[in-house]
Amino acid sequence: MTGENKSLQDKMVILANPLLLIFAAIYFVIVVGYYQTGAGGPTLLAVSLLPVAYILATLDSIRKKSSIPAYQTKHN
Repeated sequence: MTGENKSLQDKMVILANPLLLIFAAIYFVIVVGYYQTGAGGPTLLAVSLLPVAYILATLDSIRKKSSIPAYQTKHN
């Protein structure tokens, strides 16, 4: 069973590398387009790119085999 889990983790790392590059390219294109045109304003930029930033952080954590980031459950 441990060998199967390790194999699954290795497959996730292999899959995370190209996905990370694809999402980073999408993020870059959207940000450059925004800075050239300013279309949509800062609210649209934040709302549309926050999920992409979280996906990038998660894929990077998978690639590095560290823990996956999570939202904090504690509130001030």
